[in-house]
Amino acid sequence: MKIGTIGIGGMGAPMAQNLVQDGDSVLAFDIAPEKVDAITGPGLERAESVTQIAQDCGLIILMTPDDKALRDVMYGDTGILSVVSFTGCVVDLSTTSEILAREIGAAVTARGAGYLDGAVIGGGVNKARKGTSPVIVSGDETLFEKYKPKLERLGSVDYAGEQGNAKIVKICNNLLLGINTVSGAEALSIGEAAGLTLEDMTRWLDDSSGNTAALQGMFGHFVQNGTFPEGIASLKFYDKDMSLGCDLAERNAFPAHFTHLTRQIFATAAQVEGADAPFASILTYYRAMQHAVPEDDRRG
Repeated sequence: MKIGTIGIGGMGAPMAQNLVQDGDSVLAFDIAPEKVDAITGPGLERAESVTQIAQDCGLIILMTPDDKALRDVMYGDTGILSVVSFTGCVVDLSTTSEILAREIGAAVTARGAGYLDGAVIGGGVNKARKGTSPVIVSGDETLFEKYKPKLERLGSVDYAGEQGNAKIVKICNNLLLGINTVSGAEALSIGEAAGLTLEDMTRWLDDSSGNTAALQGMFGHFVQNGTFPEGIASLKFYDKDMSLGCDLAERNAFPAHFTHLTRQIFATAAQVEGADAPFASILTYYRAMQHAVPEDDRRG
């Protein structure tokens, strides 16, 4: 089978490479052709357009940055649905809204093709390279079972039920990560202001009840290496993830106090650290705050 991949970023690139197995080849497209050129090799070629992928591939996997990009890929003049002959299956792993997933699912199904929405819910670039990402997929279960062996090349795969459910899980996952990142940065900075070191705190808290992926995976990495891990989304990009959570809560008439507050804190940090700084730099933002407070005020 020829598998199409659209969106060759930090996650999309290793995923495209891992799909080249068992005689299957990959045709990859990105609006930045040089990203595809960097990973081409035996079994992996660059497509010149989304149209080419829809014409040549029976399975297409998407990893687009947002709802607008996903709409362009699906509905654009050279999008997947512009190819009348396409009757394969689209698996969208982008971080986008469940509303759009359901809308596109209905449009694709009406055309006689298949659509599954999905999400990668952890592990980042490191697990994507190893093919061990946790992936959830929702939509038609028969379609899921058909393509599950292909998707398992990306990592562990689980079925999440009706169309849109995978997107909801992804949004909630990113809300948890965002809230835990902000709260972890605040807690560590309070400890540092009280005289402890980041090195000691991340070591002591490694096996604690308060440990999180943010605490060790990002802040622990910062302590050990002086930088945050590769592939972390920027503060500007993560605002999109937090906004998806705010919108989901609003659509369901649910108060989302931590979600809104976390988004506001990230926005303030972006003004200080720069919008293109990794969202884990909320730690450096918090640490800088303690130096901005006069010592007498810190002592009470």
